[in-house]
Amino acid sequence: MHELALVQEMLVILERVAAEHRLKKVTSVTVKMGVLANVIPETIAFAFEALTRGTVFEGAALILEEVPVEASCQDCGRQYTSSGTPLWCPECGSNRAMVLAGTELTVANLVGEEQ
Repeated sequence: MHELALVQEMLVILERVAAEHRLKKVTSVTVKMGVLANVIPETIAFAFEALTRGTVFEGAALILEEVPVEASCQDCGRQYTSSGTPLWCPECGSNRAMVLAGTELTVANLVGEEQ
């Protein structure tokens, strides 16, 4: 369950950002998760809830936004979006793809109340 470690690291960064902006309470955190990020959204949400108890993040809404796979065909050059793997080019049928998006796990937004 590497999601626990990911959320722990995410909270270290978010705590620093919340302190810099003098937030007394964080009300929501938006995370963009690529389809190929190899994380389970439900486990991320569970870890977030468990690890935020007693912190400025307790009770904050965790908004998980799925990022589809965007790829570029290495044979015909077409860029396309896919819901997962395998990455077959809809133009030429090739499976030689360069992934452009869909592997990320990033914090996109943090909303809170100032002190």
